[in-house]
Order: sequence, then structure tokens, then C-alpha cells
Amino acid sequence: MVGINQDYGDAENARQRVDYLLSREAFDEFNIDFIHPNETHPQHARGLLAALKPGILISVGTERCEVYAGLSDNVTQLEQWDKNPEVVLCNSLNTALLAASTARVDYAEMRFNATPQDWEAIARQSTDLHPFHAQLLSHKGAHEWWVKKVRQEPGFEKFHDAPGIVAWFTDAPFEDANYLHSEEQFQRVHALAKAGRIHSRLIDLANPKHVEEGLALALQDGEKVAAIDVSNAWQYVTNEELDRLVPPVLQAGNESPLLITTARSGGKWYYSGFRLDTLVDDSQQGTVSRHPYFDRTAKVDKSRFFNAIDGIPLG
Repeated sequence: MVGINQDYGDAENARQRVDYLLSREAFDEFNIDFIHPNETHPQHARGLLAALKPGILISVGTERCEVYAGLSDNVTQLEQWDKNPEVVLCNSLNTALLAASTARVDYAEMRFNATPQDWEAIARQSTDLHPFHAQLLSHKGAHEWWVKKVRQEPGFEKFHDAPGIVAWFTDAPFEDANYLHSEEQFQRVHALAKAGRIHSRLIDLANPKHVEEGLALALQDGEKVAAIDVSNAWQYVTNEELDRLVPPVLQAGNESPLLITTARSGGKWYYSGFRLDTLVDDSQQGTVSRHPYFDRTAKVDKSRFFNAIDGIPLG
């Protein structure tokens, strides 16, 4: 994986990065199942996103960055970080399709129906497409992977389905939070892709060197970090790893960056925000993990942090 996140903007570097992401070596090295979007009500994060100062959003998993960007004008750059090469491949391909498309209907055709020959032709005809994205769309193996792991993957059905199919079902999955079906949300995401402001990187949040590399690359465009969204990954890292994550992100942040988390309770996903500057003092003492929300041993009602920032409910 050496150099996989280094983008030199030339065809040879692009080919090497594409070859690695599609290699058996990448999948065997990490041995992680591909993850489809499974938090089905991201519209509940609107309040957190509205509280952001404009800047970079760092997130994990598939589709989270795009959905969040569609919901907020405050997101000016997307950094999609994950330790799973298939997640990085999925996000990179999606960015390529967004960047190569001219409109939402055009993007939908490429996402759902286009053949490998169509993708290759689009890559040739798109003179402003980044070499990495052009190489991806020209690679037959990438198209085969997309068909199997996205088009035909049952886990993507809720995300792909058009809204309102079951009109009487309230709070339907991805209701009012899906750029595939909203022109306004699509335009926000599309503009970022066209401007080269969406980056997918193979980064393990638990690895300080990875985080350092990712932040250095993210800041190259002159933006500051507005938020890092770790989903529920905070539940799967050690206390030490969680404590190490906060200070460097804060240092790379704008005037009031957020840590965004999710937790599942009663069959529903809830979103919580924490201002990094309120956490970092504790972090330097190694105690972020002993915050009432993050403490795995304390018997604390975490629900008071749901749909809130630092436990203060969003209006």
C-alpha cells in the first residue's frame, strides 16, 4: 500500500493506485468485508451540519460524505478515509462518476446502467477528468466490481430506492437525505466533485501515522477541518487510539471543529457532536475515553448526547 494516497497527477501514478485498489493483495491484506451505507436516517444530522463552520469534512464508510455534503453548504471539501480498500475503491469510483457526469440524470445512467465500454468512452471524452479517475473508469475490473458490489448488492437497495414508494411509511430510509433523488443535494455534491474537492484515502484512524499523512494531504488545498465524522468506529478502537486522534485533528481544524459520532439505541441511529476544543484538554491527559459518552465502563445515560452538541440539544 506504499504511496496509495500519494497523488502525483500523472498517468503512471494513477495506474499504480488503481492496480493496487483492485488487487488481491489489497483485499487479502485487510480482510474486511465491504460495507454498504447502513445508517438509514442521516437527515437527523442536519442540526450538527448546520452548526459547522465552513471547511473540510472527514468521514468514514460509503456515501456518508456525499450525503452530508448534500445536506449542508458548510462542507467545502470531502475527505473519505477508511482502512478498507473496497470502501476506498467504492468512494473513488463514485467520485469519478460524479466528476465525469454533466447532470444528475447523466450520473444516474453511469451509476446504474452504463457498460464498461460506456465508462471507458466517458473517460476518454472527459478532458478535465483527473488521471486517477480516468484510469478507474477505463479499467474493466473496476466496472465488474461496481456491478457486483454496488448495483447488485442488496445492502444498497434502501439507498438506491426512490423516495415515496411506500407513501404511508413515515421516516423512510434516507428520506430527504439522498443526493440521488434530490436535485439541490446533488448539485452540492456534484460541484465538489467537479472542482476536485472530494478525496478518498486508505487511512486507519487508529494509526497516528496514517492520520498525520491524511491531514497533511487534506490541508494542501488551503482549507481547515470543520468536522471529523467517525460514525460508530469509536466503539471499536482502544481508549489510547481514541485519545490520540483528537489533538492532531483539532490542530488542523478551523475555529470550532466538531467530532461527529453515531450510536445505535432502540433500533435507531443517533448523531452526536462534540467540539474538539472542549475535548482536547482532557485528551492531552489521555482522558477523552473517560468522557461520559465515550467511557465504556461508566453507567451513564448516553441518550442526553443524542442529537446534541456537547450534550446541549439542538434547536
